[in-house]
Amino acid sequence: MKKLLAVISVFFVIFSFTACSKNEVPPVDERAQALLTGEITVDEMEEKGWIDEDLINYLDSSIGNKQNLNASENSGPYLGDFSAEDLQGNEVKSDIFSQYDLTLVNLWTTNCGYCIEEMPYLEEIKNELAENGKSFNVIGICLDVNSYGKVNGDKLEKAQQIIDATGVTYTNILPDEVIWENKAVYVSAVPESFFVDSEGKLVGETILGAKNKDSWLSAIEDKFNELEGK
Repeated sequence: MKKLLAVISVFFVIFSFTACSKNEVPPVDERAQALLTGEITVDEMEEKGWIDEDLINYLDSSIGNKQNLNASENSGPYLGDFSAEDLQGNEVKSDIFSQYDLTLVNLWTTNCGYCIEEMPYLEEIKNELAENGKSFNVIGICLDVNSYGKVNGDKLEKAQQIIDATGVTYTNILPDEVIWENKAVYVSAVPESFFVDSEGKLVGETILGAKNKDSWLSAIEDKFNELEGK
């Protein structure tokens, strides 16, 4: 993320952004969201004249907010009190976590090969742990299908094709405004995963990058041990 900010800063210093008038530039939070979710590249933003000091400061602040979020005392639900939808349009609320002792939340995008590669592992693990009597669940959050409150139909279709191809049956949702504000806007790379307890509170550290099945099983065992040690 620091590298990204450095690149943006270079663009800001070198280029004059006269392609768009001020009222044609989207709000800074929407531009940051589009950049972080891969909706637009730095080059494309530069061409549109969307890179300015407000964006740089916003992204810089986001890094600090993410660090504070992960290091917080976690007095409340990590994702907040959300009311989102799954890929089929069914409502999914934050109380979905209450049904399990531990839930793995996996953040992914339709253009992330590593994300897609590990999804069958997560499905297998969910089913195997359930057979062994473990109160464990997996929730996916697809970050690049909806933005600015609108759903991209092509990406939604692609996401559904990915779900079918990987054989995933666990719930995959599209982030609502609450999830965007509390977590998604601070995601700098995918896949990113974390664990929450039955109250939606963070358990352990956020995990960056993909894992194989054995590595996930080890991580999950560690998180159950953390829960038992509380």
